Amino acid sequence: WSGKLYLHNLRTDWREEHNLADSQAAKARELFTKLNQWLDANVATKYTPLLNPNYEPSKESRSRAFVDLRKQHLGENYAIRAAASDPRIAVLNEQNAKAPPPARSASPKR
Repeated sequence: WSGKLYLHNLRTDWREEHNLADSQAAKARELFTKLNQWLDANVATKYTPLLNPNYEPSKESRSRAFVDLRKQHLGENYAIRAAASDPRIAVLNEQNAKAPPPARSASPKR
């Protein structure tokens, strides 16, 4: 859903060590489009990702920041939905507001 497209020839690269998405960009986009069309037709919306309104790219722990690949490769109509429009986020925010702050572990004294 995010980050980067990957394309591997599993007959010759079963360990997925050589990403062909750059050298075969049209094929990677074609397969990404087909995958997303299938997902949209067969997977309930409640199981699809949402944009986190609190996401801060500068705090990303992965090697690259989030990129909405659906929006980037398929257009605005396919963009990942904003969390503000999803009632699940309101429930999570409510639960987080009620939860006590995480306990801090005391650092050992030297």
